[in-house]
Amino acid sequence: VVVSHDREFLDQVCTKIVETERGVATTYPGNYTQYVNTKSERTALQWAAWEKQQKEIAKHTEIMQRLAGGAQSGRASQAEKALERIKEEGLIEKPFVEKKRSFTFPPVDKMGQKVVSIRGLTHGYSRGPLFKNVDLDIEKGDRVAIIGPNGAGKST
Repeated sequence: VVVSHDREFLDQVCTKIVETERGVATTYPGNYTQYVNTKSERTALQWAAWEKQQKEIAKHTEIMQRLAGGAQSGRASQAEKALERIKEEGLIEKPFVEKKRSFTFPPVDKMGQKVVSIRGLTHGYSRGPLFKNVDLDIEKGDRVAIIGPNGAGKST
């Protein structure tokens, strides 16, 4: 299992991608680029199917409302049965659209040599601290790795 944000690395290493979205895991064969293309195709097909079904529902609903109780109530009844059939076959779920979150760093004229300076930082949860009284200096060009076992709080 590899967790990475490096797309080129994922393309070179992965033979399948497991995506978790809204609590559901979906497996896609191939590398990252193939996953992106397959997911895009599936989403486009789901949008088309959902839109077609929504048009059908709107058409039958409009017929029911327009003709109910009149001389053509038989057609309204047919439309109602068609709506029931659509629901029995299963409503197509509207494709999930992730909310856009924009973030930009403010412009900086010139960055100094010292990027981060931390003194006496402590952080944790009710079960205990993740780290205590940390002092850290990061300078321009430094590389930082946060390592530890699964569940240790690296992402936090």
